Amino acid sequence: MYKAISIFLCLFLVSCGGAGSNGDTKSPSLKLSQNVLYFKDYELGVSAETSAVTFTVENQKESIFVVAVNHNPELIDQIYVSSVGLMIYPAHPYKYHLSPGTYQGSITVSLCKDSVCKAPIAGSEQVINIVYDVLKNPS
Repeated sequence: MYKAISIFLCLFLVSCGGAGSNGDTKSPSLKLSQNVLYFKDYELGVSAETSAVTFTVENQKESIFVVAVNHNPELIDQIYVSSVGLMIYPAHPYKYHLSPGTYQGSITVSLCKDSVCKAPIAGSEQVINIVYDVLKNPS
């Protein structure tokens, strides 16, 4: 089965802070409000409810991008990045012919120096694990 190429979504974050330096040499880091998302829907269901994951960027000294990579398009349909978090829209089980069962996947969220993440910031990568239960349609 053909797997779609990962989708990159990004958001430019405006740098904050004043002029000068306090000697702090820590790299920017990303903190997520949660690292596991659970979705549940019937195999012919419309779609499970969306989920929001908030984030904070610490030690930000310059403008950076937040990039989310969807590794499982059969489970996650869309990801929108805002200045404070991610809105994650699960896929419709019938669209990918998902039989009843439990499916697992992931989304990788990174801080980057460019919008396509050719220059990721070392150590900033975070993984959101996805657990999607597809239930048998009610009789």
